[in-house]
Amino acid sequence: MFYTGCRLWIIARQKREQQAGNPQTRATWLLSCLTTGCITGCITGIAILLLCAPFWPLGGTYAQASLVYYTVFLLCMSLAFLLRENQRDPLLFCVAGCANIAIVPAVLIAMVEGRAILPSLGVGMVALVLGCFLLRSVKRSTCRLSA
Repeated sequence: MFYTGCRLWIIARQKREQQAGNPQTRATWLLSCLTTGCITGCITGIAILLLCAPFWPLGGTYAQASLVYYTVFLLCMSLAFLLRENQRDPLLFCVAGCANIAIVPAVLIAMVEGRAILPSLGVGMVALVLGCFLLRSVKRSTCRLSA
């Protein structure tokens, strides 16, 4: 809901700025980058943690988890500021979707190696649904943009 609300506000603001004949303001651009970067950074960071945790001894330490999560989060934030508006959302949401889909094979491998238990497969299935939803939403939004 946070992302949708911010996105609707940003789109409305961009339309008002265009109707007034003004270029996009720095504040609108900044909020757009922060919104997409934060959301995709959180989703991708958690997915990468779920990918790594079964392969760390005892699930990893707080320091390991923090390092991985914040590295991924900052990468997504950096990409949000470096990419153009029309590239930012599709690319970052595709990365988040693929990271979530990759959890299923990682869980299956961890289960075969005895590093994960059966309920982990449930987490993998939820991540698979989320990943498919993210990829589908990217496809639908790019179809609408190109039409």
